[in-house]
Amino acid sequence: MIASSLRSSAALLLLAPAALSAALPVDPSAPSSLERSAALAGSAVVEEPFVDLELPSALARAEKNDQLVLLYFNGEKDPASRRMREETFKNADVRAWVAKHAIALEIPQSDLKTCGRFDVDTYPQVVLLRSDGRMLYRMHDFKDPSDFLLEVQIALIGTGDVHEPTGDDADDPIAWLAWANWLFANAPERSDEATDAYLWCLDHGDEYMENFRERHLEFILERLSYLKGRTQKAIDGLFVRRADLYGHITAGIGTPRQAYEYCRFNYWLRDQDETVQLFADLGDKETEAHEACRRVLLREELRRIVDYQHYDAVLAMVPDPLATIDSRLRAYDKQLAQGEADPAERAKIIDDAASYYECLLHAGRGADAKELLDRVVSKIPTGRAYFAFLERAQHLSLFDLARKIADEGLEKVQTPKGKKMLTLARRRIPTEKGHDKGTLKIPTKGEKSNTEKRSDHGEGGIPHVGGGRRGLGRGVGGNGVGGKGGQKGGDSKGGDDKSQEGGRL
Repeated sequence: MIASSLRSSAALLLLAPAALSAALPVDPSAPSSLERSAALAGSAVVEEPFVDLELPSALARAEKNDQLVLLYFNGEKDPASRRMREETFKNADVRAWVAKHAIALEIPQSDLKTCGRFDVDTYPQVVLLRSDGRMLYRMHDFKDPSDFLLEVQIALIGTGDVHEPTGDDADDPIAWLAWANWLFANAPERSDEATDAYLWCLDHGDEYMENFRERHLEFILERLSYLKGRTQKAIDGLFVRRADLYGHITAGIGTPRQAYEYCRFNYWLRDQDETVQLFADLGDKETEAHEACRRVLLREELRRIVDYQHYDAVLAMVPDPLATIDSRLRAYDKQLAQGEADPAERAKIIDDAASYYECLLHAGRGADAKELLDRVVSKIPTGRAYFAFLERAQHLSLFDLARKIADEGLEKVQTPKGKKMLTLARRRIPTEKGHDKGTLKIPTKGEKSNTEKRSDHGEGGIPHVGGGRRGLGRGVGGNGVGGKGGQKGGDSKGGDDKSQEGGRL
């Protein structure tokens, strides 16, 4: 029975939360004679777990050994790619998995032919191939060892002899997940059935396996987002379940977990503006449940909420951003000392601090903004940190201030890459007529304020202008996912997102 054969896999899958990417099935006639680059860029020796083989030879060896072929697409100058190579693929457990299950090849970004054949244009990526050259799974972005192993284990569920769950298997979420995966990868004409199987997992998994939905939500949502292109049923299924979450949250009976799921549904629907709209709508609510959900929305979409200029609301919920960021920096330092620090958390601290920085500047709290900037760059003196703050100064058209931040960074940042980032950013800071130094231009309801103020960090140096954008469209007819139109408020969702988010570099 499927249930018994998959129980051991289920135990492994429940070890940690997953943030999973979907497989992209390809034509069975996928290329079997691709040629890799003559050598990996910048490396004369191929290091474990990778082997020095052409792809046809790797496929032949995989067929002989009953293994997969793993292609690691490495953006040679990309920090996330470098980190995945040094951290993930040098992990003993990952190497053990690769040695048992796959022939691993490293494909440099400079190998344009192979990258093009597999439609790779962002890095890093991992592609798993069957020995016949057909694509089994695609993994985007950096994954640490635990997430990598969790993803490949889930991807392999449903690759064997699978049938629709019946009898003793009818209530087994892993059996339904295996069936959904098999349909997704092997029977695109049966996408309605695959959608039903994934939705069963979403709706009933927790009834039969503790925390199943929480641990597999990301994987299932991503699969359903791909199925949107095949069947209306996937679109309807996502919208119905998102509407249910929205109803619970607005009625004051939603939980923080449901607020988080609402954010993830919006992400995979490419409709994150709905998260910002709900954040704004909940500002008029006063129950503890509303407040708890709103804080989750703020945590998940702080950058976008600030992009839409909800400055007052952010500072009302986080009146002392310095204390908040300080606490997170101390926690990160402790993890760093214990060898458990997650660089992704460091990047999130930088982004959140820069967003708070913009709020403080806008509120006229220049001294607090300066202290926040100084605190972050004293702990994280990187080009990326300075860049995040100067970008936020530019959002407020404080171009003199942005140049000062860039100059300070060029003086203090030690790495050539960081200096190059800031040099390029400084060159892009506007100086031409019409961008007067210290001019504040914040769009509010289709207009721009052009109030002259000085652009230093002095207290009161930045005027307080307006509230956040309201009236983001609730309809989805203009965002490419179809169907249920209708607008809430005055702004159309059919326009370019970037035009609404302020001037970015």
